[in-house]
Amino acid sequence: MPVVPPRAELHPDVVAALGIGSTTPVPQDEEGQFHQRDRPVLFGDDVVDCAHGLMNLAKNAKRLMGAPTIPKIDAPAIAIGGGPSLESHIDEIRALQGKCLIVCSQTSLKGLLERGITPHYCTPMERNQYMERYTPKDCGDVIFAGSPLCHPDVVNRFKSHRWVPSADDVFRWVNLPGEAQLFFGSSTGTTAVNVAAYSAWNSKVYLVGHDLCYSGTKSHWAGTTGDVCDESKSVEWVMGNDGQKHKSEAFWRRLAGQITDTTILHPGLVNVNAHYGIGAKIDKLGSGPLPDPDSLPDFVLPEAVPRPERLRGWKKSARMILTHANRLEQFFQQIERMTPEETDMRSVEMGRNIHAFSYLLISLMVQFSYDLRMKTLSHDQALSWFKESTHSVLKNCRGFLKQIKEQAEAA
Repeated sequence: MPVVPPRAELHPDVVAALGIGSTTPVPQDEEGQFHQRDRPVLFGDDVVDCAHGLMNLAKNAKRLMGAPTIPKIDAPAIAIGGGPSLESHIDEIRALQGKCLIVCSQTSLKGLLERGITPHYCTPMERNQYMERYTPKDCGDVIFAGSPLCHPDVVNRFKSHRWVPSADDVFRWVNLPGEAQLFFGSSTGTTAVNVAAYSAWNSKVYLVGHDLCYSGTKSHWAGTTGDVCDESKSVEWVMGNDGQKHKSEAFWRRLAGQITDTTILHPGLVNVNAHYGIGAKIDKLGSGPLPDPDSLPDFVLPEAVPRPERLRGWKKSARMILTHANRLEQFFQQIERMTPEETDMRSVEMGRNIHAFSYLLISLMVQFSYDLRMKTLSHDQALSWFKESTHSVLKNCRGFLKQIKEQAEAA
């Protein structure tokens, strides 16, 4: 079966959770285990989704790749989601400006600005152009600190930018050697948590508005620009911080698990909701109120140093992407057995472009790995379809790969 290239040097607990590259057979009657172990949602929806991300990354090169990395700070941070409970903390957060690092989700930014709160960072993370509608036309002095895969129309709404070095394999195409890495998670809210935890690495991070369950019939804060959910259609229940069960959504349950995973790398997460007995319970987080502003020294975001060498390194690789696409296609067509050794694209000399291609092809690799374990395809069928599908992708993506090369030359 195909080998899935390692995505990053991850904590062993995270690797165990992902089960990347597992060759353990999945029993025919336990198909659900695949979704728990391989979690294909983390690999992007499909080839088109990943191609979209690569193109956005290339188009954002000039603005983001040479930008400063988000700096480490010695101060507490507040990570703001978009749950209904945010309303009760607006005055407190406003008073903590100039005392804490404030990081907000994309959909809460407009409402915060209207309430007189200017976060330091905002964390958009989706690729699609329609996400522009959730972003204020004037973001003021708020700094973009989201996924570099975001659509350029979103990125360009911000005047200042920071590079956020993610552990996702595609960012190893760009990251500087030795750069510490973080996870975005599956929402702009989890991204805000992880950016805050990365920055305030040695201080507490207070989570506000991460309800992850309904408050009565409300799914979101009144100031959010995001789409609200219909409580009457919910079939999910979660344990709340008040010891009672509350309606939720399957997606929110996943987000709660991802926030719990963040405690592996940053144990100082504090769920403000837990202190007040509201919202969903998020395992392994501390409980407490927001800090008293008078107890904290003044905080100013430190000056950040641009990193032009990051852009230069990516340009050097991206200029060779068409050549490496040809090399990779030849490699796949010569495969005789669907084994980890024979399908391991790391054996092809492509430099850092290996990370772009593994990202582009990961959904195919995972699918064939799954089909072979489940024995839904014979070996010969899988081999034939694998060659045909990789050829089709690399051939049909030729135009977009050419555009990436052109973006690199122009950046």
